[in-house]
Amino acid sequence: MLHLRRRLLPLLRVPSSPHASASYYAHLRRLRLPLSTAAAATATPFSAEDYLVATCGLTGDQALKASKKISHLRSAANPDAVLAVLSGVGLSRADLAAVVASDPHLLCARPDNVSRRVASLRDRVGLSDPQIGRVLLAGGAMAVRKCDVAERLERNNAIVRADVEKVIKPNIALFQECGLTVRDIVKMPGWLFTFNPKRVEAAVERTGKLGVELASSRLKYMLSIAGNITEGNASARMKYLSSTLNCSMDKVEYMVGKMPTIITLSEEKLRSKIEFLSSTLNCCVDKIGHMVCKEPFILAISEEKLRINTEFLSSALGCSIDNICVMVYKMPSILGLSVNNLCRKIEFLVTKVGLEPDYILSKPVLFACSLEKRLMPRHYIVEVLLAKGLIKNAGFLTYAILREKDFVARYIDQHKNAVPGLADAYATICSGKSTLPSKIAKPSLAVAGDMLRLSCCRPTAGGGLAGAMLHLLPLLRARAATHLPTSSLDLSRRRRLLLSTAARSAAATPFSVEEYLVDTCGLTGAQALKASKKLSHLRSPAKPDAVLAVLSGVGLSRADLAAVVASDPQLLCARADNIARRIASLRDRVGLSDPQIGSFLLAGGAKGIHACDVASRLEFWIPFLGSFETLLRILKGNNVLVLSDLEKVIKPNIALLQECGLTVCDIAKMARFAPRMFTSNPKQVEGFVRRADELGVPRTSGQFKYMVGIFANISEGSATARMEYLSRSLGCSMDKLRSAVQKLPQILGLSETNLGSKIEFLVGKVRLEPEYLLKTPKLFTYSLEKRLVARHYIVQVLAAKGLKGLKKDVPFCSYVQLGESCFVKNFIDQHENVVPGLSDAYAALRAGKVPPECPYSLTADAMTCFLNHYSPVQMELLSSTLGCSMDELRYAICKSPQVLGFSETKLRAKIRACALLAFSLEKRLVPRHYVAEALAVKGLIRKALSMSHGGKPTT
Repeated sequence: MLHLRRRLLPLLRVPSSPHASASYYAHLRRLRLPLSTAAAATATPFSAEDYLVATCGLTGDQALKASKKISHLRSAANPDAVLAVLSGVGLSRADLAAVVASDPHLLCARPDNVSRRVASLRDRVGLSDPQIGRVLLAGGAMAVRKCDVAERLERNNAIVRADVEKVIKPNIALFQECGLTVRDIVKMPGWLFTFNPKRVEAAVERTGKLGVELASSRLKYMLSIAGNITEGNASARMKYLSSTLNCSMDKVEYMVGKMPTIITLSEEKLRSKIEFLSSTLNCCVDKIGHMVCKEPFILAISEEKLRINTEFLSSALGCSIDNICVMVYKMPSILGLSVNNLCRKIEFLVTKVGLEPDYILSKPVLFACSLEKRLMPRHYIVEVLLAKGLIKNAGFLTYAILREKDFVARYIDQHKNAVPGLADAYATICSGKSTLPSKIAKPSLAVAGDMLRLSCCRPTAGGGLAGAMLHLLPLLRARAATHLPTSSLDLSRRRRLLLSTAARSAAATPFSVEEYLVDTCGLTGAQALKASKKLSHLRSPAKPDAVLAVLSGVGLSRADLAAVVASDPQLLCARADNIARRIASLRDRVGLSDPQIGSFLLAGGAKGIHACDVASRLEFWIPFLGSFETLLRILKGNNVLVLSDLEKVIKPNIALLQECGLTVCDIAKMARFAPRMFTSNPKQVEGFVRRADELGVPRTSGQFKYMVGIFANISEGSATARMEYLSRSLGCSMDKLRSAVQKLPQILGLSETNLGSKIEFLVGKVRLEPEYLLKTPKLFTYSLEKRLVARHYIVQVLAAKGLKGLKKDVPFCSYVQLGESCFVKNFIDQHENVVPGLSDAYAALRAGKVPPECPYSLTADAMTCFLNHYSPVQMELLSSTLGCSMDELRYAICKSPQVLGFSETKLRAKIRACALLAFSLEKRLVPRHYVAEALAVKGLIRKALSMSHGGKPTT
């Protein structure tokens, strides 16, 4: 070896001119021949481990570890040549051992490539041999093997000038303390290693402030950015994002942690990209902020790709840009997919699965699933199981979004005995080895069965399952063309026929989940049909019978059992011993009686009994809320209260509310109107509190708990939209509106339709000023039909009659805010004798039996007529002439109350004119008109037509 090194050293130091390099490479190739010949001449086979110890100087442990990476070597020729090149830069035996141990694959590299790259370090970068040796020892061996490292060093040759002991190694040690591996550190930019270690420590600290955890895979990228941008610039960029996207700094920190490079973009570029997204998707900045916070990488997508993807989705799904905005709002990552990816998935979902474009728009999560590894394999497996009658119809989304282990457990493992080879078929399709392409015609169910039967039972000798599927393709294409259903209804009928046929042939009396739910559990047909979809995997009544027996033990009737099963059908799949043990815990630990346990199950606790041991949760909630009955009332609206984790969710949320100054009594009240507050993620609850603070509601105010509860029930976007709507409708500033909301936060929980109808009535009919509504926001919480409208018109009628000193300008709030019993006593009962039927009219108004247009167009006289059954001459004439009852006529005048003001002569003329509307246009009116015109021209009759008293023309 030493002799070989002495022969090669002079050659390595020859200037790297083209001629010198050519002669060197030729000499190197000639040198390989004797080495390989010598290796072939040896009787003993080449051992990589022995070579690493004897020639390279590695220890036994190092050689054992390194030999696994170069086990494919069969001779020492290539390693000898590489070692010769490395020896040329003056590396000692110990140095060579260190270099080889750090990257054993270097011995497998082409010696001429290694030599050329070492020469480039001398000629282009200007490094001396000792410096090149330091590069190799510092981790550059892998770089020399993989690429021309000289080009990179030209851009930053400080990395080889920096002191290894004082700069390079301390920085590398610091990176390793942060949890980065050697592989991660090698991928980091070289200039980061040359910084003063103090500066690198500052960059690490700044990275922590930006919200990137040390264990995060994005740490290496964040360190690179933090080392290249000042703290002031980073802070300014984050504040700009917060103000532009209308989001909090917490969300910006989350964005930066998810995509660190976002703070390297200039403010101009960020502004341009946000404006482009807003104009392309036709949505507001708040929605863009939500999308960016969820997937910040969309700011790095080129504008051209964003435009192309948006236009493609709009044209492919046949929808507007607004619909695309809604879809992207749910899943912004769609914008990062290629057009080819989107095209293939849409084609498969529409043409093969048969989904409607509107449905795909509402379920963008389908685009996040792999077509080859998830959508196609699962679809065809389910089609096969349907064809064999092993499962009932399953919604595509139901099994497409299942986790892999859940899908395998439900659709593969349960049926692998009934369909031999099912697991192998699924694995083969997922691996891409199957020849079943995405563009084949959707097979009918019978063909799907043939596909699996042939693919599982007739594998070819050479091709296995893939060969069987290749053999099946002509059959699939031919039969799919003839058996493909022409409509979804046809497909459904064929599927039911196939399932029933398969069931009859499988057993004489097969188990039917739907029939069991009707006959045994007492569900209705519609309930059983819905519930059976969740229990399609059941094959016998054994487990459901055991569960029903346990539930019957607490005294549930057949109707109660039906209600419990309908609320949570999967309870029948639970282990009966688990259910029995949990019910016993409710008796022994919580102290509930059997009727109370039954009430708990009926109120929504069935899911809790099924999912977990709820005894510990009830032990906490019952004393906290004050009574078991209070808990039942809350569970009817939100049974998640007994499903959420006490230590990780419930108690942290309560502690946070207590930090806000709320008492236990206040928090217990919140559970009644905002139970979602307790079951939400603690981070979300912090957001609810922050939004209440932003609206200016003091934490010491009695309305603070209601404000926080409202934000728990509606999203931030809905609250903002509600505020903007009220501001526009009432024509007031946001500051005045905030004052109203601070007085009564509940108005933000009302829908825009509800608010709009009340504003229309209060401002348009009652003539209240918007300023007055802002001062008395409680008016918005009253029912429009049952309180506002009914009371207003009753008082108007009484005021028109001058009863009890009432005037037409009686204050609206004075009677609207009265309790129901007090209003009936003072305004209905006291005047029942003076205005007969007043109580019936009030009841009709509250029940909504009066025509909708009545409250908005009825005059006082018309209302009096309607309420008192008053029958003036006009109404008697209308009733006798039109042949309608007085009651029908009273409702008719609600639409045209001015009829009561017509004279008898005018009313008769209008009735005669209306009779013409009953005649046929073609068979009577038009022919007679032209005949009369002809006679009038001849002078045989007068031109003007007359009407008889019977309402018929003389003609």
